[in-house]
Amino acid sequence: MTMLWQIVIHTPVWVWGLLLLVLWLGWRDLQDRAIAPARLAILPAVATCVSLVNILTSATPALALPAWLVAVALAMPLGAVIGAHRRLDAQAQPRRLVLAGSWFSMALGLTIFCVRYAMGVAVARQPALAADTLWIIAANAVGGAMTGIGAGWLACLVVRYRRALRAGAASPVAATSAA
Repeated sequence: MTMLWQIVIHTPVWVWGLLLLVLWLGWRDLQDRAIAPARLAILPAVATCVSLVNILTSATPALALPAWLVAVALAMPLGAVIGAHRRLDAQAQPRRLVLAGSWFSMALGLTIFCVRYAMGVAVARQPALAADTLWIIAANAVGGAMTGIGAGWLACLVVRYRRALRAGAASPVAATSAA
């Protein structure tokens, strides 16, 4: 328990603020809401930025980038499946998207936070990990997987929204469940 307490008290205060932001955004996304389609890109963009910063600050970016790219490519289909099951309504005027509430944003945001937090703690406790080849590949593959899930989800929802607009749909776009 002492070690866990030491980790918590040595965590920078801004990290807890970030956790509160992730929880607030996830909680807000549990409700149906009308948004501009561009706002869908916020969570995947954050995941991408965090991953790219990790690649650039890696001990060997030339090793980190391929691991990240492979993981992105492998995880995008999962994100697309999740996006395919999210109910949405497309509105042409004003260009809005009514998106069903979902746990996706909360789950993805908390997963990114927890994984990055745990990895930060591991490197803080064992600084040599930052230069370890296996660690670099694994850490960047995890970041790539989170980015890929978010990108696949975003791509699927944007394609569905555009198809609905072209079809002149003002009624809900069918989905098998509200993922």
